[in-house]
Amino acid sequence: MLLAVVALVTAVVGGMASNGASIFSSRPADAVSTTMVPASFTSSLVRSEVIGYSAQHRPIVAYELGDPHAGYRAVVLGSMHGFYERAGETVTRALRTMKIPAGLHLWVIDTINPDGDALQQRGNAHGVDLNRNWPYHWVPISRSGCTAFVCHYSGSRALSEPESVALTRFLTKVKPNRVVSIHQPLGGVDTTDGGARDPAFRNALARNLNLSLKAFTCFGGCHGTLTSWLSHSTPTTGITVEFPAVVAPSYLAGPAARGILSALMVGVRVPARPVVWRVIGSAGATGPAGGANTVTVTGTGFTTAWRITFGGVPGTHLRVVSTHKVLVVAPRHVAGLVSVRVSGVGGISSTTIQSRYTYVALPTVRSITGIAGASGPPAGGNTVTILGSGFTGISKVTFGGVRATAVRRLSANRLTVAAPRHIAGLVSVRVTGVGGTSSMTTKSRYTYVDRPGS
Repeated sequence: MLLAVVALVTAVVGGMASNGASIFSSRPADAVSTTMVPASFTSSLVRSEVIGYSAQHRPIVAYELGDPHAGYRAVVLGSMHGFYERAGETVTRALRTMKIPAGLHLWVIDTINPDGDALQQRGNAHGVDLNRNWPYHWVPISRSGCTAFVCHYSGSRALSEPESVALTRFLTKVKPNRVVSIHQPLGGVDTTDGGARDPAFRNALARNLNLSLKAFTCFGGCHGTLTSWLSHSTPTTGITVEFPAVVAPSYLAGPAARGILSALMVGVRVPARPVVWRVIGSAGATGPAGGANTVTVTGTGFTTAWRITFGGVPGTHLRVVSTHKVLVVAPRHVAGLVSVRVSGVGGISSTTIQSRYTYVALPTVRSITGIAGASGPPAGGNTVTILGSGFTGISKVTFGGVRATAVRRLSANRLTVAAPRHIAGLVSVRVTGVGGTSSMTTKSRYTYVDRPGS
């Protein structure tokens, strides 16, 4: 049975793509973080997801943070050893409130052992030490001599517990590049497993958290641990961080949480932040308030663009043409000046003069003045003055569907045109501009008469 379980998990997780190779820079292996706060950020909490349930059916919740479109992914696990290892849960709760560095897709899990928290014991409801329940080098460890706080019972087999199965499935789905597993009370950063595989990450954690580098071998009893399984059976690097037994909550929620974020970014190449050069809509940097028109945005850093907003409203049908050009269908928006911002893995473009876009309202006709009020001869040719609003980018003016000539825009509220020929009778005058075509109303009526003024 054990061999079957190990083979199954290895096959599933072993098929994970080695997705970290291209996103890490070629810095030396012993490089450490040079800044505690990266220059560019994305928003924090995206959503939460129940990834499974404990033995007593308590939910295990993962929180998604940062940029879901980033190719670099990481997971921070606050606790798996129940009631007396709570420092990590303070860290993960703090991470959910922080700005996340651009280019990082982060998941945090407060605990995979909610039963241990509730029952005030190290193991889950079955008494299993979850950090002895993973397939890599799993060995049977009995519960003989166990107490609530000292017990390494490894379960009846590898992945025998619903908590470890839930986390295994989650990690298999997410395929993180790096995982931080937080514990207490040994005070250090592990140099074995992931610590040996990724020295730059390990050293940055130790430096940022002010912890010593230590080899956590459990006196030869570290069998079936999470980080050993990750680092030896999957492409993911898993590192154990042990805080001291007593540690200030203010440190955990502040410097410690920020230090882990900074360490996660060590050696990661983040694409450049997008920059907008120009926005081209229906008539220059303008478009209808009703949206639905295709807008061209030029600039730099568009290769990883995944969203474009107009005054905070996302456009649709985004298509990246090149690193310097994207096309997007503008959303509906009230008339006025807005900023167009491009979101990419490198961050969000700034608001500048070049990124402005003007929404133009639907043209409205308020009054028409011909030879004698709102009238004129069937032969046309006479000058007609039209007052209204939204007269931007005028493309045509029609009288009863017949196109007028000599259209002259005097302002955004005033036009003059030469009336076209038309049979005698009442017609509607409609103005077409960037905002669309004006509606037919009583104020837009014009009468063709044989003798104007009769």
